[in-house]
Amino acid sequence: MMLTSNVDIIDLNPCQWKKIQQTLRLETPRYTGAYVLYDQSKITNIYTGNGLKSTDNYDSHLPPTEIAQEIFNNYPNVDKVETYELKALISYCKSISFECDGMDADQYLRYCIDLRDSLPGIKVFYRNQPPLYLYLDLMKFLAQNNPHNYYFCIAVYQKKQLFFSLIIGILAGKIKLITTFEHLQTLNIKTPSFNEHNFFTDRFLNAVKCGGEVVFLTSEFFKELMKTPEKKQVFQNALTDKKILINQNSLGLTKKFIESYYAGLYVKNIPERNR
Repeated sequence: MMLTSNVDIIDLNPCQWKKIQQTLRLETPRYTGAYVLYDQSKITNIYTGNGLKSTDNYDSHLPPTEIAQEIFNNYPNVDKVETYELKALISYCKSISFECDGMDADQYLRYCIDLRDSLPGIKVFYRNQPPLYLYLDLMKFLAQNNPHNYYFCIAVYQKKQLFFSLIIGILAGKIKLITTFEHLQTLNIKTPSFNEHNFFTDRFLNAVKCGGEVVFLTSEFFKELMKTPEKKQVFQNALTDKKILINQNSLGLTKKFIESYYAGLYVKNIPERNR
């Protein structure tokens, strides 16, 4: 799934971006990292957010797994350790600088992550849970399911008030439009309440003359979904309790994504992420 070269991005003001960050906060923690540089299997530098650390306190021939554990033991605030063999680091930097012709932003970000995880001289360790690349996984899911002409409407409600909204228009298999419910006034549609889901869905899909998926959910449910490993069951319960509303005439991609996320994308308590 790629953005078109002339994608329309409308009404995504700084306030909306802040709400996106707030909505996804539980899924995108900020890590405090330490970075270890090897040269021919010998540790030459250790860097943390506070600057270079002396290597005198460590055996310079400790392998990556052991130096990561030592750093975790000695620095409680560090929750990620990256180790780099100098030759692998040089190769990585060259590759991400020169081998990106023809890639869009999504492809390039995925390329950088996959390349980093594939090089034997680069390893990444996490104290607890590794990050989840939710955005990239969503783009990959859309590409695999390939909605050709389709609209996604997502609205998060907090205490019955609209907190966050997003409209994604996919035309000819590519994302053509990214906007919010502020764009509805151009379609002569007023901003809906949570309980107006069915009425709004009919009006919106009729206005855009295209199939689509309209998802209304509460912020409480969204936070619960982000925290729990039992995403499939929580999702099913929310459908029953009407904490999430989805139109019946959709392709059901929201449900499919939650189920695939539950089955294979949620990784828990794996200290090293190398794929």
